[in-house]
Amino acid sequence: MKIMLTLAQHNDFIVECLAGKPDSVFVTTYGIWAGYNFEGKDAVSADKMPFTRKILDGFRAVKDVRMLVSIPSYASCKGLERCLNCESKYVQSLFRLQSHADAFPAFQWRLVTDSHIKAIVFTYKGGHKIAVVGGRNFTNSQWADITFGIGTPAQIAPMEAHAQEMWIKGLPISNDVIGEIIQANEISSQAMEFIAT
Repeated sequence: MKIMLTLAQHNDFIVECLAGKPDSVFVTTYGIWAGYNFEGKDAVSADKMPFTRKILDGFRAVKDVRMLVSIPSYASCKGLERCLNCESKYVQSLFRLQSHADAFPAFQWRLVTDSHIKAIVFTYKGGHKIAVVGGRNFTNSQWADITFGIGTPAQIAPMEAHAQEMWIKGLPISNDVIGEIIQANEISSQAMEFIAT
């Protein structure tokens, strides 16, 4: 087991795992940020490219990539009273997630609302696996955190099975699913109009 205390150590470990040319990658994260905004535009310049974008670009060479992104359920800052600002921000977060999925269409993308699992499992020829697990999401967050590199079946199998349960529950990220989530959360037409302006 390898303990990674800094984001740089975490990122270096991911680069090493990717350099081993995995056959598949399974990512679980609470939220994601790789530079695409809710309008589908690239919101970062080349010199400020998030590490997550570089890694996603590296994943393009992997034949099987699964991305499971957990998002929060809608909640108003006013409790039971609706909030136009909260509604708008929630919808924008859904659209931003869709933008990321659209930017990497060869990957399998699913979303859930009840997972806090953060892990990346790399599977290589012959079934050998290496995983990164811990507190870090698939973002460039500089917050203090800890992740672990693990590589034995006894360590990886139960964690991967747990994440797989969430994958099965997940919904494919698509315009239809995003629309169903917006409708299920009774997002107001005013919020949708506010986003469009």
